[in-house]
Amino acid sequence: MHRQPLRLLAIAVFSFAVPAIAADSVSGQFVLDGKPLKPGEVAAFHTQRYGLDGYINLVILSEKPIDKAATAAAEYAYDKVINDPALHGHDFISLFVKPSGEIYVNASVGDTQYINTTGKMGGKQGDLVGTCKQNSPTHVACSVKTAQPVKTPSGQTYTLDFTFEADISIGKS
Repeated sequence: MHRQPLRLLAIAVFSFAVPAIAADSVSGQFVLDGKPLKPGEVAAFHTQRYGLDGYINLVILSEKPIDKAATAAAEYAYDKVINDPALHGHDFISLFVKPSGEIYVNASVGDTQYINTTGKMGGKQGDLVGTCKQNSPTHVACSVKTAQPVKTPSGQTYTLDFTFEADISIGKS
């Protein structure tokens, strides 16, 4: 009879003692000429590759999960991840989040790459707007979208609007 209150007390103490773990998540889409790409997987790595001003967070949005451990253990995370079997022959989005919060996007859709930024590229302001709630060596949480539809030199039109959050996979990168 006295055990029930003790069980309830133990459950209450344990639930406050264990911090909530943020789940990796992605929402949104890349739409090219009306056809949406809606990745459901997110992976993030803290890497020096392609970060001219030091380390950056590399975020991959994909339809299938990638091998996070193998990518994190690689010398160059980006080189490893773009050759991951989960991405081979599939569309995916690469995001490079600089410490300043500036975000570069490389959408690999079909046989074409759609590159844009929240900063400047080639001296011209990019077409994206974005913010980060957190951008550290252990966690990244950002939103990025096109300010308006973007028309490519080949005449295609695209928009993107993503919100993502992920713990950084720790490794060599």
